[in-house]
Amino acid sequence: MPIKFACEHCGARLSVSSRKAGAQAKCPKCQRVLQIPDSDQDGGVAVTIASAAPVAPTQPAYNPPTSAVGRAADDPLSEFLVYDSESELIYATDDDEIAASAGFRASLDPHKVAVPRSILYMQGVLLGLVALTSLLIGILVGRGLSGGAPSEDDGPQACLVTGEVALVAASGEASPDSGAVVLIVPRDMRPERQAKMVGLRPQDPPPASDHAGLQTLYGLGGDYARTDAAGRFQLRVPDRGHYFLLAISAHAGQDDREQPKATLAQIGRFFELTPKMFEGHAVRWQEEHIRRDRQVNIAFPRRSP
Repeated sequence: MPIKFACEHCGARLSVSSRKAGAQAKCPKCQRVLQIPDSDQDGGVAVTIASAAPVAPTQPAYNPPTSAVGRAADDPLSEFLVYDSESELIYATDDDEIAASAGFRASLDPHKVAVPRSILYMQGVLLGLVALTSLLIGILVGRGLSGGAPSEDDGPQACLVTGEVALVAASGEASPDSGAVVLIVPRDMRPERQAKMVGLRPQDPPPASDHAGLQTLYGLGGDYARTDAAGRFQLRVPDRGHYFLLAISAHAGQDDREQPKATLAQIGRFFELTPKMFEGHAVRWQEEHIRRDRQVNIAFPRRSP
């Protein structure tokens, strides 16, 4: 229950929580230090209106200056009253009976919202922590995205596919398969015509740059390479995506098993199928998902002489 009393200096009608009984505070009107009275012995509220300085009954109500009213209308924070300590904040009472007996009106606007300054500081700190946390999360997420695989929406990005083609004996010994042929074509491409393999196989002489099969292959977005003496090759694709890789060994013979029909159907989408297409050379057809430069190694079993 609040303690209602009058300022001993200016007579302003005031009210404060009973927990502040006996404490000192500043009058919000005259800013002078006053003593908050104690509650009475019976547990009621001590009203010290009689001890207030005499005030003329005809004293007009407090009206803020016109300039202050204008500033309050423009300032959205004018409805808030900030105080440093609860003991210093003394509210004006709206008790008409006490006001009439005291002969004065409230000097403060009772409709303002009182906000402790410590609460404002605490809210500011919390907002700062939230902003800092959001910034750190954004930095971590940005680094994670930039350090991962490139997005499919970043535009075309050429990639290199390098590797080695080797012959592996039953003992596990490996040797380079020099002169082997490695081709790569986009998996989802539907070409209008197929490339001819004659002239591109390991047993054929190296093709000229204007070879019809090569031109068709390049037009599909694929590439062609022959392995060097160490069995190494290098292919270049114009963009990331799914590709089919065809490797034809120069020294490993084809076994007696026929290629699966599904594999032959995929090869036939890109190359003309003929009875002697590979002429007994071992073939490897596999799908590769190219997302960046990568290495692909291919091994063929080396038959005993």
